[in-house]
Amino acid sequence: APDERKRAPVQYELESAFQGEQALMMVEQALRAGRPYSMAIVDIRMPPGWDGIETIERLRQVDPALQIVICSAYSDYSWKAIDERLQATDWLLILRKPFEHAEIRQLASALTEKWNLGVKASLNLEALEELVKDHALAVQQANIELEKRNGSLADANDRLSREIHARQLVDAEIRHIAFHDVLTSLPNRAFLMERLNEC
Repeated sequence: APDERKRAPVQYELESAFQGEQALMMVEQALRAGRPYSMAIVDIRMPPGWDGIETIERLRQVDPALQIVICSAYSDYSWKAIDERLQATDWLLILRKPFEHAEIRQLASALTEKWNLGVKASLNLEALEELVKDHALAVQQANIELEKRNGSLADANDRLSREIHARQLVDAEIRHIAFHDVLTSLPNRAFLMERLNEC
């Protein structure tokens, strides 16, 4: 059976600026408020101030994630000139006037979804970087603890080696006392008996 649930229509918040300077100010305010714009539709001609290309350059300087549609009936710039100046990759589209409402809806839908996915990817990347940072810190702490334990083991090993050496010296001294005369240090009767038993 087909899915009878209907998707709610997509709602957009629309705001407009009549000059590039005003648009830049709005983008900056939106960023400060933590509510950045996902896309901007920019006309090429906006007299008497900045033209659309300069406006786009300035908007992208303050918000590199902003998706942009150039909308114009005029061909003041060729696509090659626009591409060379803006070095656009996947964030810029051109819509010629007159356009159909369906075209602008499709552009808005596709570009805002792309923007949303970019935000999600950025958040995922930040979370991943935080996990990597936490893991690196945990590894660093484990290495420090391991170095401490290795140092403690090395100290214990040194103490044990000194104790073994001291016991070997004491054992050698006891053996010497047991098998040699105390006054002359010459082998005694016990030494002689041991040698005879070995034969």
